[in-house]
Amino acid sequence: MLEANLWLLEDVDQAGVIDYVSATLRFDSDRGLLSGSTGCNRYSASYQFDGEKLSVGIPRSTRKSCVPALMNQERKFLAALSEASFFAIDQKQSLTLYDTNRVGRLRLIAKQVD
Repeated sequence: MLEANLWLLEDVDQAGVIDYVSATLRFDSDRGLLSGSTGCNRYSASYQFDGEKLSVGIPRSTRKSCVPALMNQERKFLAALSEASFFAIDQKQSLTLYDTNRVGRLRLIAKQVD
């Protein structure tokens, strides 16, 4: 369920996201690669998961410059990815990433789009 789907970012650190910006996540199990768009740049990172535990490597991204608000969202998004330790998918097909423990800080929410 986590893999083979494209996820559209809906929230970063409970601060929402900029409208009309398509930040995405795609988990490729064959290569162990998480990749997508920050809304400004493309990124990729290694990942592993076991049950509900998730480990994401340090994301690498292209270096295109965008407006400051988008660059700030990108910084928060990539930091949240690298700090994600747990994930959950609810009945509405929303993916939620958490930090070091499931009752810890909510980091990202994304909606399945395919």
